[in-house]
Amino acid sequence: MEKEELKILLDKYYCAETTVEEECKIKQYFAHQASDEDSDQPFFEAINSYKMIKTETKIFNSTSEKKYTSLTHWKSIQKSAAIFLLVSTFAAIGYSYLNYKQDRQEEAIRHNAETDLISISKALNKGYDEMNASIESTINLPLKK
Repeated sequence: MEKEELKILLDKYYCAETTVEEECKIKQYFAHQASDEDSDQPFFEAINSYKMIKTETKIFNSTSEKKYTSLTHWKSIQKSAAIFLLVSTFAAIGYSYLNYKQDRQEEAIRHNAETDLISISKALNKGYDEMNASIESTINLPLKK
C-alpha cells in the first residue's frame, strides 16, 4: 500500500467513514510494517492489544432506533407546542384588538349621546325661559277696567 493511499484511508478512518474492508487493509499494513516515529502504528497496535482482552460485546442497533423514534416523537411534540403557542398568541392579540376597537366605538357613541343630550337640555332650558318670560309679561299687563 502506498503512503498516499494510506493517508487517504487514515483520514477516512478518523472521520468514521471507512468500510470494514478498508479498516482491515489499514490494520494489515501496520501489522507488517516497521514503526515510524510519526506513524499511526502505535494506535493500531493498541487497538489490536485491546481486542485480545476478552470483553463483552454490546450491540446498540435496537436501542438506538428506539431513541431515534422517541427523539422524533419529542420533536413533533415540541413543534405542536410551538404552533399552539403561536396560534394562542395571535388569537389573544386579535381578541385584544377587537375589544380595543369596540371600546373606541362605544366611547364615540357615548360622546355623541352626551353632546345630543346637552343640546336637547339647552333647547329645553331656552324654551322654559321663554315660557316663563311670556307668563311674566302676561301677568304684568295692566288690567282693563
